[in-house]
Amino acid sequence: MQSDIETDGQPADGWHHSTSMERSLLGRLVNRRNKVKAEKPPKYIPKQLVGAEALSPVSLQLSFSKPLAPEELEAAPAYLKLSGGLQVTGCPRLKNGSRASYIVPTSLQQPGKRYACAFRGGDKLGFRAGVDRIFFRRAVACAYDTVELAASLGDAVVDVGRVTEAVRPEFAGSGFELSADNVFEGRYYQIVPPLDGLTVQISPERGQTLEATYIPGTQLASARQAPRFRLPAGFAFTSGQRYAVSAEWARIGQDEFTAPAYRLPAPPHSASPHSAPPHSASPHSASPHSASPHSASPHSAPPHSAPPHSASPHSASPHSASPHSASPHSASPHSAPPHSAPMLPSPKLPAPAPERLRPLAALPAPSPARRSSN
Repeated sequence: MQSDIETDGQPADGWHHSTSMERSLLGRLVNRRNKVKAEKPPKYIPKQLVGAEALSPVSLQLSFSKPLAPEELEAAPAYLKLSGGLQVTGCPRLKNGSRASYIVPTSLQQPGKRYACAFRGGDKLGFRAGVDRIFFRRAVACAYDTVELAASLGDAVVDVGRVTEAVRPEFAGSGFELSADNVFEGRYYQIVPPLDGLTVQISPERGQTLEATYIPGTQLASARQAPRFRLPAGFAFTSGQRYAVSAEWARIGQDEFTAPAYRLPAPPHSASPHSAPPHSASPHSASPHSASPHSASPHSAPPHSAPPHSASPHSASPHSASPHSASPHSASPHSAPPHSAPMLPSPKLPAPAPERLRPLAALPAPSPARRSSN
C-alpha cells in the first residue's frame, strides 16, 4: 500500500513529479522540435533552358532563364539530358559577368550530328555538334612520359578558368569577361573547357600509336595554358625519335616533336638478371653498368649470385665489362657458395623491336655518345 508520508519535502516513492509549469514548458519544446522537423525544403524555383550551342567538339554553352542552384550544378549530369549518347562530363561553369550562361564540358561529339538537350524534364533545345576544334600552338615533351599542349592568348584561345567564376583562389581577379558571343574587345575567343577524361594520340615514326591521358589540374597552372597528357604506365619516349600528336577535339599547329634525353627512373631490382625480359635488351644496348648475365662486375650482382667460374675469359668480353669488372676479387673461391648452380648458357637475343615507345624496364641506359637527331 502506498504511503502518504514524505521525508524532507521529497515524495515518499523517491521520484520527482513534474509540476504543471514544467509540463507546459516541456510541451512547448516538443511542439517546436516537431515544427522544425516538419519544415519543407526551400521552394524549387523553376528554370528553363533558353539557349544551347556547341563551342567545340567537347563543350557547350547553355543559357537558362535563372541561375542554377548549387545542388543543380553538382548534379548537372543527372539534370541535363543529352540525346545521341552524349554525356555531361563535369560541372557547368558560370561565365564572368553573366547571370545564367554556363560552359559545360561533354564527351566527344560526332561531326555533323544534331543533338537535343533538356533540363529537368523541360523543353528540349536542339544544337549541331561542334566543329571548331580547340587550337594549340605546339606539342612539347616535358618529361620522359608526358607531353604538353601549349595554348596562347595571342591566338585568341583562353582557358575556362580565366573567363568563368574562379574555382581556385589563385585565379580570382585574373580573368576577364566575354560577351554572349564570346567576344572581347572586338575579338572572338575559343574557350578551352575542363579536359578531365580526354586523351590525345601519340604516334612514332614507325610503331604503335598510344593514347595519353589528361593529367587533372594542369590545363591552367602558374598562369600557363598548357594541359599535360601522360603515356600509359610503363612507357616512355625514346631519345632522338620523332613523334606526332593528334586529337579529334584539338588542332595543333606544331604537332611533331623530337624526344630529348631524359633521366629515366630506375626500375625496381634493376641489378637482378630477371629485372628485364630477354627480348627487351640486345648486346648492343648493354652498357658497362647494365645487369646482363655476361657481366661479372662486383657492382652488377651480389657475391652469392655468381659461381666461381662465372668470371672465365669467355664471360668477360671487352664490350660487356669494363677493365675493373674482372678483378681478382671477383673470381675468389669465397665469391659463391659451393652448392651454387652453374651458369646456364645465355640464350640468343633477338634484335630490338621497331616500336619507339617501349616499356621502361626495356629501355637501355642512355649512351654518352648518343645524340639527338636535332
